[in-house]
Amino acid sequence: MSAPRRLILRRALFIGFSVASVCLFSDAFAVLKFGTDFESIPLGTTDITPPFDLQQYCAGSNGCSCDNASTEKRQEVVGNKARTGNQSLKLVKYENDTWDYGGGNCTARRNEVMKKHAFNYGDDFWVGYSFYPSTERGGTWATTWNWTATDCEHINQIFSHSATSDPLWFINIQKEGSSYSLAVKGSSTYIIGPMVWDTWHDIVIHLKWLSTGGKVEVWLNGVKKVEQATGYNGVTSGDFLWKFGPYAKKPSPGRPFLCYFDNVRGAVGANEFQTVNPTDAAGTTGTILKSENQTPNLLGVHQNPNSRSGQLTIDFNRQTTHAVIEIRDMRGRLCHRQTAVGSSYAQVNSNLSSGMYLLNVSERNETHSQKFLIK
Repeated sequence: MSAPRRLILRRALFIGFSVASVCLFSDAFAVLKFGTDFESIPLGTTDITPPFDLQQYCAGSNGCSCDNASTEKRQEVVGNKARTGNQSLKLVKYENDTWDYGGGNCTARRNEVMKKHAFNYGDDFWVGYSFYPSTERGGTWATTWNWTATDCEHINQIFSHSATSDPLWFINIQKEGSSYSLAVKGSSTYIIGPMVWDTWHDIVIHLKWLSTGGKVEVWLNGVKKVEQATGYNGVTSGDFLWKFGPYAKKPSPGRPFLCYFDNVRGAVGANEFQTVNPTDAAGTTGTILKSENQTPNLLGVHQNPNSRSGQLTIDFNRQTTHAVIEIRDMRGRLCHRQTAVGSSYAQVNSNLSSGMYLLNVSERNETHSQKFLIK
């Protein structure tokens, strides 16, 4: 049994970047390619170029229709939701919004923001952002959609400018059992953890694009979920674009979807995790709970800040067979017990009061324990 590990809240200074800035950091080879927390962009702004290069959303071109039920702005800097500060970017995609996929092919349903020439072949490219899927509209804007592994919603795509095929790496929303998950797809597919509605998710991606000796790493909420050495055959030169926002080619009609993005930053350099990490940007919010020395099987606990029932998500780095989850207070009293079967995470409606607790997760002959704080 592993010894309990003291959880700490990471406190970091968030460096605010001007909208069009390109900055050099202490590492002479580290270049911030783009970055904004949306704080310096006026509320109501719909044109965010710069710092980005292209916005793609329903515009009613080439016979492709837009949902006319609302004149709501599809992309807008707003002040009602933010990971840090007071502002973020809201993206709205209506059910009948379509996009010309080329030659009047209106099968794409997208609301995306693009950074062209984000990095070059052989670069160490780092990108981080905070993502918030919202159910504030209710009904079909929320959890009624059946996102599957083959019929999913992209929220992040990386393309080669010279490639004409599908994106080479992307992050999807899809279903895992009865719950929603975030999945990384490229040469392989990795379920990186649960997608929790009405909660900020902090994502960092490191991609080194080489035909041999390449690498991909992905962090969710400050915890590394993917580390894969790989080669990228077929694309051996040139530069690459990166984009974020909801995209799906089907079904018809499409899905209405509302989400927010904040702390969007990209950098090139040997190790720019701290430069782009939105968890560090968030600093003292306290919703991400981590151990100083993570056990290899129990990766993370985070609290849904909008849950009235004190909902927690316990996140594993592997599929469980039959895990027993216990939460005890500091006097050893049992506060909650449940099982997790055939899942990479568990959601716990614990109704815990503020304070420190001990989490025990047992499976087969292994037990992993760590303390966590409810604020």
